[in-house]
Amino acid sequence: MDPIVSKVKENFITGEYWARNIREPVEFEQAVKSAVKNKRNVIFVEIGPRRSLQRYITETLGNDFTVIPSVQPDKDHETMLAVVSKLFEFGLRVDWEMLYKGFETEPIPYPRYQFDDVKSDVFASHLQSNGPTSNHPVVTQIGTGSSMFSCDLSSESVAFLQDHKHGGVAIIPGAFYAELGLAAYMAYAKPKVPLSSLQLSVTFQSPYIFTQKAPEINIQLDHSDHLDDNTCNFKIQSTSAVYAFGTVETKPGRMPEEQFISLDCISKRCTFHVTTEELYKHLSQTGFEYGSVFRNKADIFCGEEFREVISVVKVPKELLPQLHDYHVHPVVLDYVMQIVPVTIVNDVSSRPQFPAQIGSLTVFEPLQEEMVVYLRAVHVGEDDFDICGCLANKQGRVLVELSYVKIRMLGSRSQVVKEYFFHNNLSIISEVAQFDTQMKALVFSDQVGISKALQQYLDPKSRYVSPSKANTLLEDGVELLLSKLNISSVKKNFQEILFIWSDADLTSLESEKVLDSMAGCCEVFRKIVRYLKTLRFPGDIRVITYRCSETLVDCINPGFVLSGMTRACAAELPQLSFQMIDMGSASFEDIRALVQVLRSYPCHKYPELVVKEGKILKPEITHTPLPTMAISSTNIHMLHDQVFMLQTSDPHIMTNLSATQVDNSVELKQGKNIELHLKKICVHSSDYFPVSISDLNYGQTLYWNKHTNENHKLLALDFSGTVTAVGKDVSKFKVGDHVVSCYPVAATTKVVLPAAVCCKAKRLSFLNEIPCVSYMVLAWEILHEALPRAKQQRKLGIFSTVPDSALMTVLIAIANRSGWNVRVSMQADQLSGDFSEVVGAVLLPPYNVKTAEIASSVTGIKYIVFVCDN
Repeated sequence: MDPIVSKVKENFITGEYWARNIREPVEFEQAVKSAVKNKRNVIFVEIGPRRSLQRYITETLGNDFTVIPSVQPDKDHETMLAVVSKLFEFGLRVDWEMLYKGFETEPIPYPRYQFDDVKSDVFASHLQSNGPTSNHPVVTQIGTGSSMFSCDLSSESVAFLQDHKHGGVAIIPGAFYAELGLAAYMAYAKPKVPLSSLQLSVTFQSPYIFTQKAPEINIQLDHSDHLDDNTCNFKIQSTSAVYAFGTVETKPGRMPEEQFISLDCISKRCTFHVTTEELYKHLSQTGFEYGSVFRNKADIFCGEEFREVISVVKVPKELLPQLHDYHVHPVVLDYVMQIVPVTIVNDVSSRPQFPAQIGSLTVFEPLQEEMVVYLRAVHVGEDDFDICGCLANKQGRVLVELSYVKIRMLGSRSQVVKEYFFHNNLSIISEVAQFDTQMKALVFSDQVGISKALQQYLDPKSRYVSPSKANTLLEDGVELLLSKLNISSVKKNFQEILFIWSDADLTSLESEKVLDSMAGCCEVFRKIVRYLKTLRFPGDIRVITYRCSETLVDCINPGFVLSGMTRACAAELPQLSFQMIDMGSASFEDIRALVQVLRSYPCHKYPELVVKEGKILKPEITHTPLPTMAISSTNIHMLHDQVFMLQTSDPHIMTNLSATQVDNSVELKQGKNIELHLKKICVHSSDYFPVSISDLNYGQTLYWNKHTNENHKLLALDFSGTVTAVGKDVSKFKVGDHVVSCYPVAATTKVVLPAAVCCKAKRLSFLNEIPCVSYMVLAWEILHEALPRAKQQRKLGIFSTVPDSALMTVLIAIANRSGWNVRVSMQADQLSGDFSEVVGAVLLPPYNVKTAEIASSVTGIKYIVFVCDN
């Protein structure tokens, strides 16, 4: 092995080298050329975290020289073994005993001939097969009852796969792997199961590329004992790679999560038009190329509010004869995958996108010649997004349901941080004290007071060199300086060298003076190290810096340059023992911790340490994680004097309520409106009235809600508040009035609504605490509009499964004041007895037809009011 070649063309141990090393630019090209000058068969081994220098060496010397990287992130062991094998190939002698030290293995018997005691017919696998599996065009079972299936990609029936390309190269679409998994399981299952009972999930691992020597692929089913009886794993592979793997789960009577979708309502929301030409132009920018059979001719319509798309899928005439030869035709499923990126139309970029996974796929009914595809993005991350959706017939009946279709985007903006950003992660460590004897040390003292505080813990024979002697050391050398100070026999008289000359505060100095000071510090340390090397000093050399680690820095001092200097010395001078210690302060706790380090923390085990707040910390280089803005659902933050909006995570249920800040400007667009600062909102359920603005506008036509992480504006129906502004035509209210109202608005701190729907709270004082205005309106409609005016002592029956609800409380109170004697029934089977003497009945939801029939059959009831749910 050659000696180390300096990148500024000097030797290591000269003072001029270190001066030029700091002051002059790196002359890498000249250093590389000098390394190979007049030499043959030169091999460069790059010592670094990745191949950062390989390119520059190749550009400088050409391709005739070998450059081998020694370290790769997360692959240290594999890379080092590869380096050894490469160097062995190039003729380097390897000490095999040292290489395998600690990994010796016991001899094992010679491998037996693989056909011993096994009868095997010598036939090609395709001759052993039983013919097409369930008449599938390309999937064939290899042997009766076998869990292995072959796939004939040379068949004319799948010639269309050649029209699916990326970067000009034909690859199998992910949709085809889903079909292979279904086909293999349907043929293997005993007893046979309906297709609609299967739920498939598949993960795409590596692309299959069509070439002249492309390997054959097969499908391997695995119904292992550790799996449930209704679950089977599958793997699509060749002899060289695994292309996809997944699971098929059987569940008889499986029903789609959404059985019907309202095509009219979705079409009203999806108004942004994307032509088919625009779609395929975008796909081509990400590398995908499609032949005519893979191009769907229908335009796409997008809804930005809920990140959804709807389009029509029409099966090409050339595919119609084979449409039902497949469980789900791969071309039709690929049509669905093609429009996935349009769901995030506002976030569409030219970053390459690839399908990574289909979380769930179920085929409930056969595909049709013309269908509707509907997709919704339920989760959008920085580097991926998830889709739920379906293929439906023209009436909206779901034929194929998909959920958690994951698309990954390459070229992550955060990848730079993940790959190239590192930091020191500090962890607390402890060692049992080995000895308490005072050690003799030669101390190059500091100005902060660390060396002074150490004196009581060191041997009285320790010697201290003041930082004022730095210039003398630079001019006369270490040996002459020590002679002047009457310090002799360093090798014999001292166990430790403590270098603490790096604590000077340079923050206020000009940059040139800072540079000179740091270079001088390096030169002082270099001279000391050279002197100790000459002596062959057997003790430890400890460099103690002051507040130079990442979490402690608050000033500029020469200690910054000593970290690299010390590491270089430790790497290039293995005969000397180095340790670097950074002190957070000169406090009593930190000094005690430093003493503990000097006594019990050997340099070879702990080359770098940090002392902070009395703790001994070990730094470890690790990747710097990206900061995440996590919102805890358990934390509640009061937003005082801010306009905010309440949100619910489910459009049909008040759940996981959260607040988000909104624009403070609210305008009174009409003269008859008032501005209200909300104080109290009554909570209600969706069976009574929509609980969100989305529910109010779109009802039950928002699909796959439980998978999404979107929030919806909470709807306030009954509320009270204070008037903060009035329109020019409003005379009934003034600023400061307390009012109540029943009017559907978004639940924000400030709302604008017509003055006509508000009432002064002082007129209805009983609504001050609970402003349930809608209950009052509903009770009035039931008792004064639907039922006749009550005569004294007439009985009214009310059926409700929740008798203690707020609505029941209001209804009973008003009924009693209106002259009715109320009876309450909670169970339908007791309704006849409970309502035996009533003349009027009110049925509150939920109830069924049977309950209504029982109420209608009770003798004596003349009036029945059915209150329907939302």
